[in-house]
Amino acid sequence: MGHLVHENAAHDDEERLEAAKQRLSRMIGVWGATFNVMAAFAAPRVFAKLPVEHEMTPERITVLLDDYIQMITAEQAGGSGDELLHTLPPTRIVRSQLAEWRSSNPPPALLVHAARDFFTAFGWSEPDGGWDAWEGPPEL
Repeated sequence: MGHLVHENAAHDDEERLEAAKQRLSRMIGVWGATFNVMAAFAAPRVFAKLPVEHEMTPERITVLLDDYIQMITAEQAGGSGDELLHTLPPTRIVRSQLAEWRSSNPPPALLVHAARDFFTAFGWSEPDGGWDAWEGPPEL
């Protein structure tokens, strides 16, 4: 009987580990995608480099930002994620501006400023030369 209990506990541990890996992978994906979207909105030159068929549609970004907001809120409720709480107000502003924005147009000023505030809230300073001059990472 003791052997069976040990096997069940090991199986439960493996399932918890796999679930934690999947959760972490999803969190990293949402976090990374949110940062990329915010960077494109914050820097007009980066946004201008996006191909015409870019996937930054208001609908997709709304889903992403909803996921980000939910993720940060859940992490904070679980006792972690406090350092990211400051990113929620600018994220919510960007999200609210998406209803007015068409992806074929440059983002409106309020959206651009909220995206920049997102990075400030995260504790990052403007890129060298400012957001308006930033060309994005070298691979763009």
